[in-house]
Amino acid sequence: GDDTSALENLELLLKKKKERLPSDHPSIASTLNEIGIVHEKMNNDVKALEYFQQALEIGKKSLSSDHLDLADYYENIGRIYYKRKQFQLALEQYELSLNIVKDFSRENMERIDKLYEYITDTKKKLLQS
Repeated sequence: GDDTSALENLELLLKKKKERLPSDHPSIASTLNEIGIVHEKMNNDVKALEYFQQALEIGKKSLSSDHLDLADYYENIGRIYYKRKQFQLALEQYELSLNIVKDFSRENMERIDKLYEYITDTKKKLLQS
């Protein structure tokens, strides 16, 4: 379906970027993250997590520690952990994401609220497990 062709296009894009750019270029991280999102939509959570983690590794090397892209990567990783009922790991990722996002509070109120919701929900799940 559409996701399969999206995946093929993104993988081709990734290949081209890897040929032209340094291996730790933020643009590569961004494409890895997009591939992860498509895998998640296709319910390939294990694959999605791998791509999100690769994106994060590159992002940590190439972006400032308060860059919003890193907040995306942490949140995405947290969401996968949550789905896999790894609530402690999910919580850590959500909190890392929130720490970045709250520095940009004016333009990110909705996102901050959403992360607080995720964190509250994840803490409840931890208490239940």
